[in-house]
Amino acid sequence: MSQERTTRNDGTGGPYRREEGADEGRSGGSGGVDPVLAWNELLAERIREDELGTAGASRTFCLLDTSIYDAVNGIDAARPEESHCEPYAVDPDVEPAASRPAAANAAGHEVLTAYFGTDPRFEETFATIDEGLYGADRNVRKGTAWGREVASEILALRADDGHDAGTTYEIGEGSVCTEPACFRYEWGSPHFSRVDPWTWDVEADGRDAFRPDGPPPLDGGEYAASWIELHERGEDRADRPPEQVEIAEFWRGGAGTTRPSGRWMVIGLTVASEADLSISETARLFAHLALALGDAVISTWECKAHYGFWRPITAIREADADGNDDTFADEGWTPLAVGGSPEYSSGLAAFGGAGRAVLVEYFGDGTPFDLTLHAGNSPEELSPTTRSFDSFSDALSESMDSRVYVGNHFRFTLDDSREAGEEIGEHVLETHLTPVDSDRPGRGRGRRGDSGDVPAE
Repeated sequence: MSQERTTRNDGTGGPYRREEGADEGRSGGSGGVDPVLAWNELLAERIREDELGTAGASRTFCLLDTSIYDAVNGIDAARPEESHCEPYAVDPDVEPAASRPAAANAAGHEVLTAYFGTDPRFEETFATIDEGLYGADRNVRKGTAWGREVASEILALRADDGHDAGTTYEIGEGSVCTEPACFRYEWGSPHFSRVDPWTWDVEADGRDAFRPDGPPPLDGGEYAASWIELHERGEDRADRPPEQVEIAEFWRGGAGTTRPSGRWMVIGLTVASEADLSISETARLFAHLALALGDAVISTWECKAHYGFWRPITAIREADADGNDDTFADEGWTPLAVGGSPEYSSGLAAFGGAGRAVLVEYFGDGTPFDLTLHAGNSPEELSPTTRSFDSFSDALSESMDSRVYVGNHFRFTLDDSREAGEEIGEHVLETHLTPVDSDRPGRGRGRRGDSGDVPAE
């Protein structure tokens, strides 16, 4: 197989390998349609249309992208001349001639059909990619069969992970709240605090493996500083700067959107669609990204359940109870939106930390992009909105500010949650989907050194 190294203008000059051959190339050899991107885009559409919650959305991305990755990487592993990485869950057992794009296509179709049922778009996408594949028909059939087999194994592996337990919320030992007024006790998917993580062992590391240290003392200066900032910048009033309202709505991520975790999958789609990545690289990128976000959800929900910290609307209206001389009760204070779950920690900031860690690893931080999201404070108000960013860090910073503008999170919560998300992202990159033989030329997981260069994969 011939290989050619090209350089993508990503702000750092990092080299990327683009493969050319019977079933490779930027489009994955599927008639101009990249199967990895196509199935992720379809999933994003269904998440919006079905108004899936954040936890369910992130879990479905994990099912999809680990299936596609194991299908593609399994074929890499079967080819003596190819380098490959560790599988996520399914050991390679496929003939080397099998088509990688066909495997990715079949895995995507299998997962989304199993999760959502029949959808004409699923059939159309599968047929379009399948018809665009080139190479021997028997190799396409082998790839298709392998992709479906891998997806079935992943689905079976996660069938009893606790995602459908439907448990109710119970106040944790660290909670400062004892009354339902602190937040809605029916907050979305509290049982996800008990779901099996995707990348760490609960028995060995505990469910609290990535739990931050918790909110500061209510009577201290750090709490007061965050309280004062939120009281000033998070109230819904007519004289607010318009850009703050726009930012708040852009990152809101409520029903009818891809949710806060899915927004970082959309960022990945936005950047990857312009990058010269092989199908193997793209599959690995999205598996890393989905796993980091999936475990950020589980860790965040565990943290929320443990600390049970009050939302700002309660903390500000009932500030006379916090014992802090620098705060005061403002019974008329109203935020732009009221979050239903416990305030600490912040899912949005944790997802941003995890998502940024993965994307910086692959592309470098200095990657400018235009991001289009369905923005608004309610399903009835949503409309496609585009904002531009100079880097992943810029997007993360703005997203965190948005939760202050919404009136949903204290700054100390956002900072702690971002750090926890970064730790999860780094953990996923260091421990999962790593090269089987890192000494072989032309392969690496894309980790940047001090120079900012990316080893060709």
